[in-house]
Amino acid sequence: MKGHTHESHLYYQSIENVISRSDGNEIMLQYLWDIVAPTDFSDSAYEEPEYSARRAIFDYFLKTKKYNEGIIFLNKLLLSTPPESININSLLYLRMTDLYLLLGDLTNAESFMNRAAAFPGSDNKGTTVRDRNFDLRDFYEIKIGYAKIIQAKQKYIEASQRFYQISQVNDLPATEQTKCVQEALICAIVGAAGKQRSRLLASFVKDPRCFKLPLYPILEKAYFDRILKSEDR
Repeated sequence: MKGHTHESHLYYQSIENVISRSDGNEIMLQYLWDIVAPTDFSDSAYEEPEYSARRAIFDYFLKTKKYNEGIIFLNKLLLSTPPESININSLLYLRMTDLYLLLGDLTNAESFMNRAAAFPGSDNKGTTVRDRNFDLRDFYEIKIGYAKIIQAKQKYIEASQRFYQISQVNDLPATEQTKCVQEALICAIVGAAGKQRSRLLASFVKDPRCFKLPLYPILEKAYFDRILKSEDR
């Protein structure tokens, strides 16, 4: 296993090197595909490096804003990944969801999110933690993904509630908690007036995590029903 661990590390490092040098041209993407595609999924030592490699590949397409190219590439990875590799398939579905959201394609985004949530150990709302060590990442991403889709549908109050609930989970890294609080705050501010919105704003005003957010002054104005100026929007 020690040898396998060393080989899997070299495998992941080779992918990182290709990504760092790639400018998105077809030759480099084909080379990247040639590295990733032949993976031996029967060897469990490669599962975590495979998982990390696919995250790195997605980050590359995100950084370069090559969303359509990313969808094509990840689709090829999906077709080459066996169904029993639950963690990797779930990750790919989540990344496809993100790319379709960035393209404004809600139909496909929701379709891939539902596929990610349909894997064993997670119901269609992403409310059950699976039993693998690194599945916790997918678990929260499923919940966040559903909140993003609801946000994209302009159901801002419901999206705000979901983001805020996720932000209160202790297992979530502090940076992710802050991102979720900020999204919850944005959704509440732009949401329709009403009792639910008022309760959310009251919670945010008292939440110490919101005090340092750039949006806090706008939150106070919204909470006290002050008129928001154009520069606040």
